[in-house]
Amino acid sequence: MYRARFPRCKALGSYFLDKLTPSSNPGSGGSDCDPCPSDSFCTGGDNETECGDGFSSLENSTSSSECLCLPGSTGIHPGPCVECSPDSFCPGGAVETPCGTDFEAPAGSSFGENCTCVSGTYGSHSGGTCAPCDADFFCAGGVAREACTNFSSAPEGSSTAGECVCDASYVGSNGGPCSPCEANSFCPGGTVQTTCVFSSSPALSSTVAACVCDAGYVGANGGTCAECSPDSFCPGGAVETPCGTDFQAPAGSAFADNCTCVSGTYGLHSGGTCAPCEEDFFCSGGDARVACTDFSSAPAGSSAAGECVCDASYVGSNGGTCAECSPDSFCPGGAVETPCGTDFQAPAGSAFADNCTCVSGTYGSHSGGSCAPCEEDFFCAGGDAREACADFSSAPAGSSAAGECVCDASYVGSNGGPCSPCAVDSFCPGGTVQTSCGSDSSSPELSTDAESCVCNPGYVGANGGTCLPCAADSFCPGGTVQTPCGSDSSSPTQSSTVEACVCNPGHVGENGGTCSPCAANSYCAGGNSQVSCGALATSPPLSSASSSCECIAGYAGANGVCTG
Repeated sequence: MYRARFPRCKALGSYFLDKLTPSSNPGSGGSDCDPCPSDSFCTGGDNETECGDGFSSLENSTSSSECLCLPGSTGIHPGPCVECSPDSFCPGGAVETPCGTDFEAPAGSSFGENCTCVSGTYGSHSGGTCAPCDADFFCAGGVAREACTNFSSAPEGSSTAGECVCDASYVGSNGGPCSPCEANSFCPGGTVQTTCVFSSSPALSSTVAACVCDAGYVGANGGTCAECSPDSFCPGGAVETPCGTDFQAPAGSAFADNCTCVSGTYGLHSGGTCAPCEEDFFCSGGDARVACTDFSSAPAGSSAAGECVCDASYVGSNGGTCAECSPDSFCPGGAVETPCGTDFQAPAGSAFADNCTCVSGTYGSHSGGSCAPCEEDFFCAGGDAREACADFSSAPAGSSAAGECVCDASYVGSNGGPCSPCAVDSFCPGGTVQTSCGSDSSSPELSTDAESCVCNPGYVGANGGTCLPCAADSFCPGGTVQTPCGSDSSSPTQSSTVEACVCNPGHVGENGGTCSPCAANSYCAGGNSQVSCGALATSPPLSSASSSCECIAGYAGANGVCTG
């Protein structure tokens, strides 16, 4: 506001007061000059100018530059003044100061104290920095930090209580009290507590893996728990153990004792095995076995009394008392007794139709209804069978026993057999007798009479007779023939081949061949060798030794060795 007055004040920072009274201030021209009021400036005289909206100034301000924007705003007169920016402070005038890193302030802030640490940090602006909120604390902003409740945690830089999350093994609302996780559940941390299904866990469990399958169930820790399979037992956890061979258990079994032996076996699981129910017992399962009644049998592995059947030769209901089968009947076992029929006989306790037999010396089948005479080379002890004599034996028609089967010629053995081939160097006329050939004779296997015994090589005689040594200067290949050696050759006694005939001394030739006189000027000691006397000696024909070689005229020596 501008006001013109007279007379004019001469001092800056003052103005002419609006009074028409005599001046009490000499030199003022007869009027009073007062100090310039705040929020205005006065350049002297009667001029007073207001700074305007948003500006202020001190008393006695003399120029517009002393009109400053109010705190919380910034600008230069005459303006306008604008609101101080967020995250800054404006103490007034033209200065706007940023709060600094991690500090914040609302728009229009006037002072440094208006700058506070942002959420997730704490500290004072006067300290110059904001520290990150420590782990397990939360910082809403400003100078304070607050600890999370017991058994909860928050990451570094957390700004609200809701970021404090219950630790693993505890449960509760974020920022609230945290309680221990209950048994048979697990708490990974935070607000969730999950109940284990068909499984159990201790209190304070933190992971699903702590949920261990209950007895009678099986599965990986923390996984799905399935009912234990039939014929197995599950004590709890991840292990399902088969009961083992011949054991059985219902689904959902928890313990080894739930495994019992299957029907047809008996024993305890603690013993490790189920023994097959022995013959003549029945085992309905478990650890017990029960004996069949006398004279009845059951196969190994039987499971009920009804499997005990009367033995062959006895009769009675299955599982009941068994009596001996009547004479002239047969009882194959079980509840049936059958008469043999006319012309057949059977002793008491007979088991089969085959026990109903024909008399000895005949044979036939009970099913055929008649008995036929036994044929040659068979014997019939009675019954429906005929039996052939042992190989290489014979019997007359109507024979009733094996002893009537006699070994054939060329074989030997007891009556009824077996019959063995007659040995070499012997003969067998049939029956039980085997006779050795005489000395120095032999026979082939299966010989039947003495004539089969032939003299051995080097001997000579009639077949079956006495064998004598072959004479000297002859040879005997065996049997009845003795052959003389050729002329001018000889052999020792018992010679067996023509090669034994060797040329005599003074002769030469192959053994067993023709012998020629030894040539002149050589000598022949006998056999197939003729030796020359040499160029300086001579000998007559038929010479037999080296001494026959005499040196020619002009040379001397002996035995064909001559020197001049």
